[in-house]
Amino acid sequence: MLYANDKGLRAFDLVKQTESTLSNQHATVIETNSFNEDILAIAGDSKICILDQRARNPICDATVNNPVTGFDWNPLVPYWCAIQSSTSISVHDVRVSLESPVRKYKESFLKTFTWSNSNCDLFLTSTMDQSVCLWGLGSNKWYSRVPFAKTGGSLTSSTLSFTK
Repeated sequence: MLYANDKGLRAFDLVKQTESTLSNQHATVIETNSFNEDILAIAGDSKICILDQRARNPICDATVNNPVTGFDWNPLVPYWCAIQSSTSISVHDVRVSLESPVRKYKESFLKTFTWSNSNCDLFLTSTMDQSVCLWGLGSNKWYSRVPFAKTGGSLTSSTLSFTK
């Protein structure tokens, strides 16, 4: 079991009842890579670290401009990730750098983010004003924007997903 506290990222072995430190970095976001569960992203404040649990060494780390509010691995490309702040999404190729995004998208008051599970280039965002945007890595602007606030609907992170 993994958890974060004021001492950093901790691992607790439920069978042996032992605890160990994986990282001393303050963590508010922990995300496991679905292609390899030993690879973790840890984010807190304006720092992000990609960590291999087995070696307990950072693969890469970076300081970003704004506090990290979310992180998501691309479900189709194991080395692509998205780092979310309250005003932007940056897409990174961790083989290259966490410092320099492949693409950066600015959007006011971001609330949620989700990758498409059928097209590696597409993702959705929702904003505090209850709008949903469809984005693609080939463009710096959203493809489509739906203002759900006008319909009286309400969006939460669990309601934002792609369907066929």
